[in-house]
Amino acid sequence: MSTGSSGKRSSGKLAQVIAHGDLDGLASAAVIVNALLNEGWNVKISVAAPHTLYRALQSLEAVGANLGAIVDIALDEAFWPQIREKLASLTGKGVSILWVDHHKSTGERAEEIRSLNVDLVWAPELSVAPIVRKIFLDRTDDKVFFGKLLLLGEAGDRATRIERGSYLSEVLEAVSLALDLDPLDEAFRVRLVRMWASRKVLVDDEVALRSEEAYEFFAKLLNRSKERLACVTDKAVVIDMVGVRMRGFAGRLAAYTAESTGKVCFILLRAGLNELVVTCRVPKGLNVNAHEIARKIAAEFGGSGGGHEKAASVRVPLHLKDAVLGYLRELCRKL
Repeated sequence: MSTGSSGKRSSGKLAQVIAHGDLDGLASAAVIVNALLNEGWNVKISVAAPHTLYRALQSLEAVGANLGAIVDIALDEAFWPQIREKLASLTGKGVSILWVDHHKSTGERAEEIRSLNVDLVWAPELSVAPIVRKIFLDRTDDKVFFGKLLLLGEAGDRATRIERGSYLSEVLEAVSLALDLDPLDEAFRVRLVRMWASRKVLVDDEVALRSEEAYEFFAKLLNRSKERLACVTDKAVVIDMVGVRMRGFAGRLAAYTAESTGKVCFILLRAGLNELVVTCRVPKGLNVNAHEIARKIAAEFGGSGGGHEKAASVRVPLHLKDAVLGYLRELCRKL
């Protein structure tokens, strides 16, 4: 976590912005952080995922924040009982909670979330950036810069396209690669949000160096994936990358494969010691719902996960890998 400063007189109030660690979440968080700093808040920044949101909410209570803003983090049904209890405890103690999201799983619990006195702002968008644009862009101190940043966030979630060869497309590639290099490096993500929110610089030397290293790594990974095909049908491809060091490139590999082949792509990879992750990406033009597939896999194998129509992932016990592969092969034949 990190505290930002805007140079404006502080109100003495503390906000903690909890962001999803992808480009859409981080870019949107930077816009919110800038707006809060302009309004005199002291701001801390942290990063979380759906399955770690509960721990992030605990840290929010520990630092004594007056406001917690949850940005682009989907509600994971497997952790909802603990999250619900913690949200009720926080709002009961007078902590204001703002939750800005676009994921279907969050929207499905909207009424219950709001009943906990949480200010939920949800819309069925392909990314969270358009929602943040409507609420916070006019509250920033540089609408042009933060407008570009939100465009990058949307493109990061494949909700819009940026013209190839443009400066913004180069920035998108550099930042996306830098983020993929180490998905567990929360400190880098916090520095990135702080850089955007306070310095208003899109790319610095650290981002450039990380992106160069990431480009080389992904090129090798792409070649390796061609040797790991587990199933190929007219509409889908399954790639078994369990045992291969992936860093944060599963989503990029799945998206690249989906768009280059025009097929739904499933990537299997190992997470930690005991978890199998299935990442799904759907190319434009195919009417397949990745979120619903992820939920069915979670229900079938006792896991958790979700996402949205074009991109989703699910975590299940690693020892069920063969059964999951069989399930996916059967699913791919039916698509």
